[in-house]
Amino acid sequence: MFGNVSETLLFYGANIHKDAIRIPLDKETRAHYKYEDKRGRYRPENLKSGGLSGGGYTYDFCGHMGPWRCPETTMKQYEREGRIHLPKKIGGVPQRKRYLHEHPGIVPTNIWLDIKKARGKEYVGYPTRKPKKLMERIIKASTVENDVVLDPFCGCATTCVAAENTNRQWIGIDVSARAYELVQLRLNKEVARPDALEPWRNEIHFDTRVPKRTDLGKRHRESKYVYIISNPKYDGQYKVGIAKNLDQRLNSYQIGDPDRQYSLEYSIKATNFRETEKHIHTVFPNQHEWVTAPLEDIKREIEIYAA
Repeated sequence: MFGNVSETLLFYGANIHKDAIRIPLDKETRAHYKYEDKRGRYRPENLKSGGLSGGGYTYDFCGHMGPWRCPETTMKQYEREGRIHLPKKIGGVPQRKRYLHEHPGIVPTNIWLDIKKARGKEYVGYPTRKPKKLMERIIKASTVENDVVLDPFCGCATTCVAAENTNRQWIGIDVSARAYELVQLRLNKEVARPDALEPWRNEIHFDTRVPKRTDLGKRHRESKYVYIISNPKYDGQYKVGIAKNLDQRLNSYQIGDPDRQYSLEYSIKATNFRETEKHIHTVFPNQHEWVTAPLEDIKREIEIYAA
């Protein structure tokens, strides 16, 4: 069986904003632009119409009758602008100069190899984190400036930062108490326009109140699991979070780990799940939901507070 080293993005929409996501030519393609004049580097481009359906234009140009891809008026304009390449060999056919600096770049294919994993300042301890460049490409491909981007599971805030950097409005939602702090931290450090911090500084809200359902009666209180997850890579640290479905949550972490070493150490169902999570992150040293403390101490504190 072949190793699975790729992920699939599903795009729903009538159009992709291709011009917004063009990427520079690679080194191999740039090497074809081996000629140079006062305008810059260029490559010769065929002007003959051989092989094209519909024929071409027949007229004399530099001793050649064609047939040509363009009418004579266009060819004369190329000549006036200095865009005709004349081969050195005798009898060489004129060609059009295609300049490197005028190339708009290429539209990415359905295989993206130019975006690397999140590392350095982008690494904030979330196993499902995505590179900021990836989110910026997705946002540019599917929206225009001033559109609204929604991430209902914003976690480590990459989507929020990418939207801010690409001049989009954005809404980020997450059940994690740490996400509230992380959104502010990353926007302060990575936002493209530091002078634009004030407009959104008072628009990031933190609320631990559980939304009330009206279809289950006044006495109903939602409950979720408070869990502890471990990974051998993070010795002495434990991920403490909340989830409605433990299997789905664990699987979401395994996806980000090629070795699939995440393990569920403990879970308890509680109605004060948000308050319990926040309490654990307050009592013990932690970084982005990873708590540094003996496992038994964390379990004991959860059991007392969630009771």
